Amino acid sequence: IKLINDAFTITGNPEKKYPDAGTYYTVLKEKAESEKTELVKNYAFTLASPTIVLKVNPVPATLTAKPAEKTYGGDDPAFEATATGLVAGDDLTKIGVAFTRVKGENVGTYAITPASTSRNYKWTFTPANLTIKQKAATVKANDASKVYGAEDPVFTAAFEGLVGNDAIPT
Repeated sequence: IKLINDAFTITGNPEKKYPDAGTYYTVLKEKAESEKTELVKNYAFTLASPTIVLKVNPVPATLTAKPAEKTYGGDDPAFEATATGLVAGDDLTKIGVAFTRVKGENVGTYAITPASTSRNYKWTFTPANLTIKQKAATVKANDASKVYGAEDPVFTAAFEGLVGNDAIPT
């Protein structure tokens, strides 16, 4: 806030910058007699409202999650987003982007929602989906034998590529 005037000054730091959205207060103060010009000395000013309220409003912006995918059993990828409506000089790292997603690890789709705590923007958040795809696995039937006339053996199989403690009954 800058006030160039022969009669008044702003207390505190008149060159202070107000970079973030929010409400700021400062006080207007009459200059000392010795600092006033002859013209200003002709008046007896009354400060009806010495407090200056500066309201810095947030800018509308949209944060949109990008779709992502992973394979069953894998880790979630690093989620990404795009932003529109940012003020020049701001980017995703400056606005502090975070993500939440619907819980679940089975094959399917799960919503990813972006968020930002930057109070400089009035956010619209647009979700996307994390798609969990099937994992490739191999099944190999085990050979078996029996003696003629005996009962058939129990057939078994071996599975390769299963995740964690997953076990397919044979």
